[in-house]
Amino acid sequence: MESFEEIHYYLRETKLHSDKSEKEKFIRILFGNKLDKVKQNPSCRQVNESDIQEKLKEINGENPENPLMYFEGSALDKTNINESFEVFLNFLKEKYLQETKKVDEKNGQFKLNENKEENENPGKKKCC
Repeated sequence: MESFEEIHYYLRETKLHSDKSEKEKFIRILFGNKLDKVKQNPSCRQVNESDIQEKLKEINGENPENPLMYFEGSALDKTNINESFEVFLNFLKEKYLQETKKVDEKNGQFKLNENKEENENPGKKKCC
């Protein structure tokens, strides 16, 4: 509960100690751990789902371009560990591709042959 109540503090700290040009590029994830304990004894849950959703709505409303993603899992029994990393990596890939313009915005396909020189002179071969 204590770390949940300090979310705004942690978000401020990451912004405070980041490169000024990179502040809005963070991929932010909130991971609720110890799900194994909650499965064994649901009454030990410290933060309920509605409080989590309310906090996410508040935080994401402040910065919709850089949403805070949420997962629950267990490091002990590995519940949702791989899944959270897969979502994180896919989000990271999509964000990178959009920022570097390596995805065609019209159809979402990868842009191949990004070499400008080859596109301008298709018959000309590059040396070496």
